[in-house]
Amino acid sequence: MNFNPQLHLTEIKEHYLNDLKTAYLASRQATYDNYDNSQFYNELMKECILNPSIHEIVRTYLSKFQIPGVQIIFGSDPKKRMEENLKKIEPDEMMSQEDLERDAEQIDQVIEDYKKEEISCVVMNYLIGAVEVGVHEREMKYYYAPTEIRVSERLFVYWASRHFYKMLHPLNDHYLKMAVVYQFSFFEACLKDMLQLVVDHTDHMDFLRWGGEMNLLHRIFLRMNINLEDFPKWELLKKLYTKRVVFIHCSGILDKNTVNNLDLDEKLIGEPLKVDLYDLMTQHETLKEFLQWIPERIIPLFN
Repeated sequence: MNFNPQLHLTEIKEHYLNDLKTAYLASRQATYDNYDNSQFYNELMKECILNPSIHEIVRTYLSKFQIPGVQIIFGSDPKKRMEENLKKIEPDEMMSQEDLERDAEQIDQVIEDYKKEEISCVVMNYLIGAVEVGVHEREMKYYYAPTEIRVSERLFVYWASRHFYKMLHPLNDHYLKMAVVYQFSFFEACLKDMLQLVVDHTDHMDFLRWGGEMNLLHRIFLRMNINLEDFPKWELLKKLYTKRVVFIHCSGILDKNTVNNLDLDEKLIGEPLKVDLYDLMTQHETLKEFLQWIPERIIPLFN
């Protein structure tokens, strides 16, 4: 059977374009979902301060029904039990933000003290639910007998919402940074497979020592009379790759070289590199366009 380079290159391209698209869509959706969840808890903290109806606050909190420990409290028929428990909650007095913050900080301090002793604990209110915090390693001595921190309904909802918001909010940036790296992993794998095809079926030398560095990639293709600068978005592609390098090798912190390469203000040296959903979309489109552009330049190598 005759070797068909165009067919093989197309198969490689389509395989990785599908992976690239999946990575982009999954990362985008995870970012949206995480943002919505973090904002839910942020708004609920405000409700604890402003809303006099503790019943409305608790019902809103439980509407998520994704709180660890809720099933333990409510048993096998959680919705029925939840309604029964809501009826038992008595109206309470409003609390100022200062008082709620002070009490929440005290709870966090108790949790930290338990952590130092390698003791798991749960913050709980028997009418609402429980949130387990502290030590989670199952081999720890106290894992199966966590210590209880019992609090009032309003304080429980405020502390739990604060706890989840502090946990979720930083993940927005983390998901985006992961997506930058994740998409480039498919981009690099696709180019390496295409180069391997060239090595296996032509007289060109083994290029597989390429580690993804853009200038080196440019030189490799120049040896094959393919000028990557002809790609309309080559300069943008190099800047996108620089961001990937910052996240992997520089802990996400900008230095002088990366600030210059990205045409950023030198005041940002030492600051974290920020990316958003628009950056993610731009990267996806640019990588996709390059992987659609390069096969037609590789095909003549097989003649």
